[in-house]
Amino acid sequence: MSEVIHTFVAGVQKNLRTCALADIGKNFKMISSKTYGRSHRLGELYEEHLYGHIKDSHPKGHPRTMPSLLIKPKQGTFSPKFQNWERQSKVPILLLNTTSLNSGHSWHFTASWMGEPPGLLGEKVDKNERYRRLYYEEAPTEELQNYRLGYAVAASAGVPGLFDPLAIDGLYEGRTVRLVDGGVHDNQGIEGLLDEDCTFIFCSDASGQMNDDPNPSVSTLGVILRSTSIQGDRIREEKYRTVKEGLETDTLNSLFFVHLKKDLPAPVVNWIGCNNPSPQGGENPTTPYGINIDIQKQLAAIRTDLDSFSEVESYALMLSGYQMADHELRSLKERHLKQGDTEHWEVFDVDAPRNSNWPFLPLKDIMKLDKHSKDPRREDLGLQLEVGSQVLFKVWKLVPALRAISWVTGIGLTLLLLSALYVHQSKVLQWEISIGELSILVFLTLGGLFFPLLKWINPQKAAQTYVSKTLVAVLGYMASKIHIGIFDDLFLKRGKLSRLLHLK
Repeated sequence: MSEVIHTFVAGVQKNLRTCALADIGKNFKMISSKTYGRSHRLGELYEEHLYGHIKDSHPKGHPRTMPSLLIKPKQGTFSPKFQNWERQSKVPILLLNTTSLNSGHSWHFTASWMGEPPGLLGEKVDKNERYRRLYYEEAPTEELQNYRLGYAVAASAGVPGLFDPLAIDGLYEGRTVRLVDGGVHDNQGIEGLLDEDCTFIFCSDASGQMNDDPNPSVSTLGVILRSTSIQGDRIREEKYRTVKEGLETDTLNSLFFVHLKKDLPAPVVNWIGCNNPSPQGGENPTTPYGINIDIQKQLAAIRTDLDSFSEVESYALMLSGYQMADHELRSLKERHLKQGDTEHWEVFDVDAPRNSNWPFLPLKDIMKLDKHSKDPRREDLGLQLEVGSQVLFKVWKLVPALRAISWVTGIGLTLLLLSALYVHQSKVLQWEISIGELSILVFLTLGGLFFPLLKWINPQKAAQTYVSKTLVAVLGYMASKIHIGIFDDLFLKRGKLSRLLHLK
């Protein structure tokens, strides 16, 4: 398992978001194809930097396909939905959850089939088209019959607005299926588990949760984004309520549910002049699972992105999840013992020996410390996690020398410009302009004012010019190479666990 952790951490340090533009040939393919986009490229990078490093019998350099991931018992035929319940050792089933922009329904990729699961379609109210699921051998092309794992994962993780929808063409007549993040329809993927008649739910909800906003934006875009976030949060609450009702009605046997804000306090805001204010202080400085509350809040706010994650960020998240899962399992066991059940929680040995060699365990004592601690390791950890909530310019906030160079460069260029103006001020002040030149200047100024408006009237047409796409392909390639080669390297070195642990 330690080897899996090291392989995974190496993979998430590759900055897949930027690597998606680091191949000039792929860039031109993305801008010239209607069915191959950035999400497909990300899927290929998943395979190259994550799945390609798994040590098994799969041939190196060959993409993994969904049908190849089907797990079958050695003897006889097997139907997971109808036979898994009677097995002591359950057969794992892979189910990747996405959302179809065509119909608004969930779209699943499993090792057997892809399409809209029939058990999740609410036909009494929803009258949109149903895109029938099909087994891979029924697909009309060889490419679809051997659909790539990386593409399915990219569709499942394709956050709308950040990544383009993943397109599947040639599957349904006259239609191009376009898929986005499964969280748009089913944030935890629990519906798919219930549809498979699962009765033990283990849910680790890693989705970004809505934050508080003391002064919400009144701009059109700000209101739209905030409203979308509220809708997503509402869906999340409804899904959790569904599984809780399953426990109460005995349709579910047990529920294991953790998330990044688990056991964090929910502050109460009193009105001005309140006579009986709710108490705000005195809460335990650490969570029940042993993580300082301020640290856990920072972990809950960390970006959900595909850029580079440092060792400190990765291991801090792992330790939080490890501690949280351990506490939750012990709580479930204690509850079952009080109800007179068996010693272990179901068939799980909660007290199994622990691995003392987990690479994230050295952070355990540091992540208990209060934010006012003078321990330099705690101060540096808090800084790294605070910066980790941002998407851009993280390394500038972590490396003072880089900030200084940026300031010096900016000031130097400004002084150079002012010097040039001072030297040539007589020419500038004596500049004469003809009527023709004035007309051209006015025309260019008006064009500069109205051209953005024309783009808003028809943004798709304006964005599809070959010149602009070529510039994006070339400049994106150059910028990504510079970012990965210089700034990513600085960020990862700054976030080394060994560096943090040796601070004094």
